[in-house]
Amino acid sequence: GIFMMTNGEMCVLKGSDRLKMASGGNPAAVGLWTFMTHSEKLSWMNDLIAVAVFEAKDPMWMESNITIYEWRTT
Repeated sequence: GIFMMTNGEMCVLKGSDRLKMASGGNPAAVGLWTFMTHSEKLSWMNDLIAVAVFEAKDPMWMESNITIYEWRTT
């Protein structure tokens, strides 16, 4: 994904997600995200790692909760 700021700065998100389908339950997924930018203002994002947890409220993902945990590596 790409984050584009209103001032033109941008950051690239690279992620790997895994989906779990439970029999009789709603699907859930977890993802590991890293970020990359050449922007000086956003350079702190280069040291950022995030774990995203997606929990569907229904089988078709019409509504869901997303929780993101982030860590700085330095």
